[in-house]
Amino acid sequence: MLNKKIRVSLYGVLVEKEKVLLVRTKLPTGSVINFPGGALEWDEHPLEGLKREFYEETGLKVKTTALLFASEKKHFFPNRPENHCYCVYYSVESSDASSIQIIDEEEILDCFWYPVSDLPHPEMSGPEFEFCERLGKSVFL
Repeated sequence: MLNKKIRVSLYGVLVEKEKVLLVRTKLPTGSVINFPGGALEWDEHPLEGLKREFYEETGLKVKTTALLFASEKKHFFPNRPENHCYCVYYSVESSDASSIQIIDEEEILDCFWYPVSDLPHPEMSGPEFEFCERLGKSVFL
């Protein structure tokens, strides 16, 4: 029997020169594309959790600038079917977005800039599709 729980995840949306920073996250059966971020740890402030996750995945220190979106659908991930994931997206900025370095190499396979005009990326997960569809490309420009 699965130990069912709600997983709160926060993601940062970093845009530079009409491109958005994305990561390829490893799954047991392949990979998925999403915005940098991830799950909160117990007793962690949400914005501190976002900054920690963003740094682990990209090596960048970021500052949140605005709350963009909170998921309104139920999302379950293939690698964690016991977790109902609630996703929140923030706009972030970095003083040195050119110095990307993956810190968590066990989880993150790649970190890359993707044209905003081509969103959503075809390999994105459900929450990212919902975010891109609801807000449209104008939120990134």
